[in-house]
Amino acid sequence: MKHLKLLLPGMKILLLILVIVYLIICAWFYINQEKLLFLETKLPQAYTFPFQHPYEEVFVSSTDEARLHGLLFTADSARGVIYYLHGNGGDLSAWGEVAGLYTRLGFDVFMLDYRGYGKSEGTTQTEKQFFADAQAGYDYVKSRYQEDQIVVLGYSLGSAPASRLAADNHPRHLILQAPFYDIIDAARHIPHPVFKLTYLIPDFLFRFRLKNHEAVAKTQVPITLFHGEEDITVYPGSAQKLQAHFKPGDQVVMLPGVGHNDLTADPFYWQVMQDVFKRL
Repeated sequence: MKHLKLLLPGMKILLLILVIVYLIICAWFYINQEKLLFLETKLPQAYTFPFQHPYEEVFVSSTDEARLHGLLFTADSARGVIYYLHGNGGDLSAWGEVAGLYTRLGFDVFMLDYRGYGKSEGTTQTEKQFFADAQAGYDYVKSRYQEDQIVVLGYSLGSAPASRLAADNHPRHLILQAPFYDIIDAARHIPHPVFKLTYLIPDFLFRFRLKNHEAVAKTQVPITLFHGEEDITVYPGSAQKLQAHFKPGDQVVMLPGVGHNDLTADPFYWQVMQDVFKRL
């Protein structure tokens, strides 16, 4: 008993230290989570894109007048437009490289940089702001194309605004590449040890939830989902979890041997994409 009494004060101090460290971790995560989610890269406003494919630079104003930058790539005799929402790393100087792959399908391609990326102003602070910016881009596209000519495509992080746009509007088709169920589920399945800490973070501290499952459940337009079976960034089980919220006719395509960044290099991906666009 005497030894226990001697240990108790030290145990209480250790417990207090652990509680303080835990609270500091939670506070840091709450304040900085957008920095983990949005890996911004800046471009000078005078930057000239080196793409050989014809393109037009576009600036779109969001609901709070933030100036967002986009690129519109044109196809010969285009039958419509793909509104492409990119992943969390890199800006249009990199993402624009894939536009030519999609214009071959006979559609123009519009890409928008999120706040803080490329030539877009500001920094994304809230989920509401993130979705409002994507909607502003959609409204711009709708001003130039009939809505039934718009295909919304979201890759990884971009799957969240893409799903939301399809739920809130009436495009022709929704295409999701490596989408997550929601951001909490995605973070807790990333194998990197740092992300294991998210198991310690209460759900209510996630200011960004990005609930793709709720959006696809409300989406009335056809959905085609692609996911690589070797994806370690967004685990492949996300596709099956999302499929449970799909309506009849929606399609999930699993790509054997394909990782998170390899979709567009896979021949079967393009075979399915060509079939999808032939039916549009």
